[in-house]
Amino acid sequence: MTSRKRPRKKQSTPGNRDRRADVRVPLRAAVYLSGGDELVRGWVRNLSQGGVFVECKARFPEETEVCLEFMVWEGETPMGVTIAGWVARTDDEGMGIQFAPATPEMEAQIGRLLTQFLAPA
Repeated sequence: MTSRKRPRKKQSTPGNRDRRADVRVPLRAAVYLSGGDELVRGWVRNLSQGGVFVECKARFPEETEVCLEFMVWEGETPMGVTIAGWVARTDDEGMGIQFAPATPEMEAQIGRLLTQFLAPA
């Protein structure tokens, strides 16, 4: 993983904790997070253009640079997603991961996923 400068994180307070700029969509996908020499397995709970929430028992400390790998279906085609990010927050259920600045292709891929999962079934 290449080292990238993390966007400045806004201070979380009880009043703004759930006010995010990006729309979050529910998503259930097995995910692997690698950070340094450690590997954590969990489940993506939701996805936004800016990050994901991962349900897991093991946690990385906040500010840890991680790489996420998960697979979802885009229509009838399996699609692997690999993206870098940072642990923005942790709680009793898992970790909030903020994506590192993504390539235009990755941003487009995440946008397609958001559209797919926002669409009524």
